[in-house]
Amino acid sequence: MHARGELSAPERTFVPASERAAVVFQARAFLAIYAATVVWSLLSRSPLPCMFIFLPYSLGAWHFVLTGVFQHASLEQDVLDHRLNTRTCYVNAISGFIYWNMQYHVEHHMFPMVPYYNLPELHAVLQAGGQMPEPYASMWSVYREMIPALIKQTTDPDYCTKRPLPPPLPEARVAELRKDAGAPDADGWVAACDFGDVAPGDMLRFEVGNRSYNVYHAEDDGLWYATAGKCTHGAAYLADGLVVEKTLVECPKHNGCFDFKTGLPKRLPVKTRLATYATKVEAGVVHVQVAPRRKGGRELAYE
Repeated sequence: MHARGELSAPERTFVPASERAAVVFQARAFLAIYAATVVWSLLSRSPLPCMFIFLPYSLGAWHFVLTGVFQHASLEQDVLDHRLNTRTCYVNAISGFIYWNMQYHVEHHMFPMVPYYNLPELHAVLQAGGQMPEPYASMWSVYREMIPALIKQTTDPDYCTKRPLPPPLPEARVAELRKDAGAPDADGWVAACDFGDVAPGDMLRFEVGNRSYNVYHAEDDGLWYATAGKCTHGAAYLADGLVVEKTLVECPKHNGCFDFKTGLPKRLPVKTRLATYATKVEAGVVHVQVAPRRKGGRELAYE
């Protein structure tokens, strides 16, 4: 379909118009490589070209299925807490290499912009924090739990595997972790960044207490804007995404877009408006009025 220059109706809702030509080009490039490989094998009367191109995937597909299936199967659905809908499982070094460390799947979903080679380090940091579920010791332990659950789901679609979570941190510890967070003044204004910290067309995330915010330096008018920091669809940090088409912020998780000037959703799957906030620049410092909100919208925060 893509090689013919066509996109499906759902694809047209989330593939930006500026990227559609690249999708078509990539599909045609792969098709040309596959066709050239077959022709090369026929002309050379040798299976080696086809073996080099097609055999690695054919031989490795079973491993992708083996490790990929247990990422989410039988777990809860439609929950924002990735600890409940995703698994981390220890695997052998060879499988971890082939799988690009994606066995640390809870960590990958919580922080999707962390590169695969840093996932083991991220896993160690999060485990030390005491708020992560116990990782599965092996693939065998996952399948031993998952297969009976999947069988039960054939007769009870609402059934799911419940992951036990550690108890919440004591309030004193939470307060200690938040003590370095900046506090707004009596009118709700807080310093977000220095003027030179954010280039035109870029954005920056900042925290106030337990809430996350984004500040944007617009490329088209040079003004500053601010929104809530988490996507209203999947609670991903928007600052881990991209500013596209000058006034849109793209979520890194599902590629939905908001207009950061108005907070309005502009590309599915996001549907709920993002909270926006007033900004001002004083003495080279960008301030955001985090309370009250400038316009109606939704703001997500984990209490």
